[in-house]
Amino acid sequence: KPKYTTNINASTCQGIPYSLPWGGTATTSGVYSNTYTASNGCDSVVNFTLSINSTFITNTPVNICQGQSYSLPWGGSVTVAGTYSNTYATASGCDSVVNIILTIKPTYTTNINASTCQGTPYSLPWGGTATTAGTYTNVYTAANGCDSTVNITLTIKPTYVTNVNASTCQGT
Repeated sequence: KPKYTTNINASTCQGIPYSLPWGGTATTSGVYSNTYTASNGCDSVVNFTLSINSTFITNTPVNICQGQSYSLPWGGSVTVAGTYSNTYATASGCDSVVNIILTIKPTYTTNINASTCQGTPYSLPWGGTATTAGTYTNVYTAANGCDSTVNITLTIKPTYVTNVNASTCQGT
């Protein structure tokens, strides 16, 4: 009487148990066997060769400056720090997770009040001079790569001229 052997290749994704047809589950790769009694009274062996397909997780740190937005690779844009995830299916049918870890770097603004006397030019720290009242702005790149804005609000103080008529007596 013949003995029957059936070999079956099966796979599952990492972290997802494979349900064996005779009951129970398997979570590691290997050969799982079960013996049945065939109708002719002989053994019928079923061998499952199980392979585990990987699940991929990609963590990508991204830094943007305050006030900017980041375009997610799967669509949409974000402006708030946090982790943004998207799940794709790989060719093996398992998940591939992409995590964008977004950090917001600060921008800096410095406001300075300054004054000069009428007719006296004010030397701006980034070069040049100013002689009229107003706000003068310069944008630098900070060490973190973001904008650092300096605003100088200049006031012009008036110069006073006092004319005094004086007289004296002759000979004194």
